[in-house]
Amino acid sequence: MRSIVFRLCLILVVGLLVQFPAKLDAQTETCAPGLFIYELESGDYIENVVDGSYTYCFEASAYEVWRLDAAATDMLFIDFYRPGAYQAGSGFFAELTTPPGGNETPVVVSTAIFTPEAGVYHLDVEEFAPGEVLFSLHLVKLEARDGLLQNVDYLDANGNNSVGNYYWYYGNIEQALDFYLLASDLNPSDYYIWGNACAAAFQLGDYEEAIDLCDESLDIQPNYTVALDYRALAFESLGDYEEAIEGYEFLAEFDPQPGWHYNLGFAYTFVGDAEQALEHMQAYTELSEDWFDLFWRGLAYLNAGEYEEAIEDLEAVIAQPEDISAFYHLWLSLAYQLNGDLQEAETAFDAAIVMIEGEESEFIQWRLQAVVALLLGDQDEARDRYEEVLGRQPLPHQRRSDLLYLTVLAAQFPDEAQYLETLEWFREELNLD
Repeated sequence: MRSIVFRLCLILVVGLLVQFPAKLDAQTETCAPGLFIYELESGDYIENVVDGSYTYCFEASAYEVWRLDAAATDMLFIDFYRPGAYQAGSGFFAELTTPPGGNETPVVVSTAIFTPEAGVYHLDVEEFAPGEVLFSLHLVKLEARDGLLQNVDYLDANGNNSVGNYYWYYGNIEQALDFYLLASDLNPSDYYIWGNACAAAFQLGDYEEAIDLCDESLDIQPNYTVALDYRALAFESLGDYEEAIEGYEFLAEFDPQPGWHYNLGFAYTFVGDAEQALEHMQAYTELSEDWFDLFWRGLAYLNAGEYEEAIEDLEAVIAQPEDISAFYHLWLSLAYQLNGDLQEAETAFDAAIVMIEGEESEFIQWRLQAVVALLLGDQDEARDRYEEVLGRQPLPHQRRSDLLYLTVLAAQFPDEAQYLETLEWFREELNLD
């Protein structure tokens, strides 16, 4: 009789809070040996005790959010994860612990997991007091209505972070930030969640808030590279290049990766240190081993006055079989011009013009036409085209490449007013002055 009362109580409490899934079609052979697939449905109630631990698995598609509600009369320890990622050392996607009980009233706790890839996911459940905990588990895939996930109330910190990851993936950064901040309120000691909030604030162009949120993360884990990276990017986007360089330099020393050198190449270009910029773009290219990166090294060579090396890199990029941008031809034309080979410069420039006329993207056309106008000495036309660019993507971090191009052009032609004046106007438009 007592067991029946417990069972009814658990079913009623959880049933009021969740929507239950249909039967799962996963096959047992997709699970590791010794595991089984359990259909978590309305009313399922566990009382077959096997050493106080259980493993359930289910299949999910990529980029979904699955909610888990657990009701228990005592402590359960639940790990919610993708086995392959766990074995690779990336850790659990979610952990959930029900509160200690000792009475007949079950307590409901809820989390969620964002599934970054399709496959079988596992729930590992362990009882604090084997054989004595009565519990019920309910699993449901959350559905979206008008772009918003439903049934996201009462989630724990991991659950809200998972919802934030879902919105991040689908490009709703404002919603992502809201859920990251809610998650950080629920678990302010989780540096990973603060880092997610920092990244979202950065993408929204709120650089000062991004720095504050990154600092929250770094106060807990000073070497968390995601927070360090976005913090440095935020300083760069505010025009504080010294702070940005300090952050990037630390990252390049602490965790050698191509991207840190790439960022340093940009930052040193912005402060006018062509030699340091070239050194880091060289390191970036050597570490990344991607043909496309020759463009950035070629641009750094050009900025440092090493025109023959710039020509070599830019020609190597243009020789690739992939669809080549007119930008590469424009910069090759400029490198030839600065190296004194005017005939080759004209040939590369003509090739760029043909490609621009065939460019399907109006936005890319504006960017290319702005550079062409500057090279032809038409400052007004260049600004008109850049106003179109800024109107489409007004945030400083979105126009980072254009700011680099203008900085390099101004450095190569210090006596020609249209380059420096356009650069200063562009920086003012981005609130960098």
